[in-house]
Amino acid sequence: MVKTAYYDKFECIGSKCPNSCCIGWRIDLDVETFAKYISHKDKNLGKGISKNENPTFDKFAVIHRTKKNGRCVFLDSENLCQVQKNYSKELLSPVCSNFPRTEINFGSKKLKSLSLSCPEVSRLVFSDIDNLKIVNDDNEEYKNENIKLIPNEFRNDQYAVNSEKVFNLLYQIFNNKNISLKVCLSITNIIIKELKNNHLNINQTKEVFNYIKLFFLKHNFEICENNDQQIVFVKNVLKNFKKKKMQNKLSDFVNEIYQLSFIEMNSKDLIFKFSKNRNLIVEKFESVYDNLFKKYFIHEIFSRISFLTNRDLDAKEHFNLIFFVALITKLLLIFSSIHKRSMSTNDFINIMSLITRYYWNKKILDNEEKLLFQQENQEDFVSLFYLFF
Repeated sequence: MVKTAYYDKFECIGSKCPNSCCIGWRIDLDVETFAKYISHKDKNLGKGISKNENPTFDKFAVIHRTKKNGRCVFLDSENLCQVQKNYSKELLSPVCSNFPRTEINFGSKKLKSLSLSCPEVSRLVFSDIDNLKIVNDDNEEYKNENIKLIPNEFRNDQYAVNSEKVFNLLYQIFNNKNISLKVCLSITNIIIKELKNNHLNINQTKEVFNYIKLFFLKHNFEICENNDQQIVFVKNVLKNFKKKKMQNKLSDFVNEIYQLSFIEMNSKDLIFKFSKNRNLIVEKFESVYDNLFKKYFIHEIFSRISFLTNRDLDAKEHFNLIFFVALITKLLLIFSSIHKRSMSTNDFINIMSLITRYYWNKKILDNEEKLLFQQENQEDFVSLFYLFF
């Protein structure tokens, strides 16, 4: 087993959770759980669910939600699950009992992590000032590029083994405090392209990686101030969220930021305050917590590692989704600081968990989302990069 070091530390905080996973989410039931609820002596279980129009084994039925605020009908007034409270955890669906745990099965090897969409998980990850650590089943940390993701039975797959080597190299740079986020992201973008284009000979991967790393360590990144573009991007992102007509903590946050920033504030004041906060508060915040986004990126690469190891998946598109979530989080953090006049790790944790929850089940961005940042004749990564920095 390979897992993140905090995996075993996680405990659901139940009614104390600031953003319950039982509110505002569609919760599907597999066919086995559906059968249990329908045949249960408590007829309220059967009344609280309905079969999907196009049922599959994993998404055979759906749990009803209240119209007013999208609460799971099995959630009581104390935000506790009545199914688990009145009966047992065994009666929960796999979705409910497993979340926020994630697991990737590579034959005899299991890779375990937790989703940042859970506020308690984000708190565990980002309140720890240390780098992200990956450990084995005995909680011993892997060191020296020695994280074995691919089990023996699949090590004849050269592409997968090469991807494992790439991940180990990425793990080293993202955890190196002397290498900037700009450099880490630039290296990741290039090495993914080299991997997917089959330009990496497994015996030369480290040599190629180090060549790319040296290039970007010496590279002078010319970042132009782009306040106008960033503000337009955020406005369009918020409008896109508002169109979804959600009923959850994210929609509350989106509506508040949109109202305060684009309805109650004139554009001149907004540009001035955005620029000021980005240059003062954000720089001060990032100087103290410089590894937050680096930890986010390597955490998500590990949690979604299949996009690297599976040659049939578009690694660039998957990585762009990870980057897109980070971009929205950073810019909304700046907008939030305009109205709060401060910025803390708790703000980062809250916004990160809200945005990652929305994109939790997505693999790649859809065309509507890409149009929010794409620039003509420019690679998607480059557009995301210059909006982020």
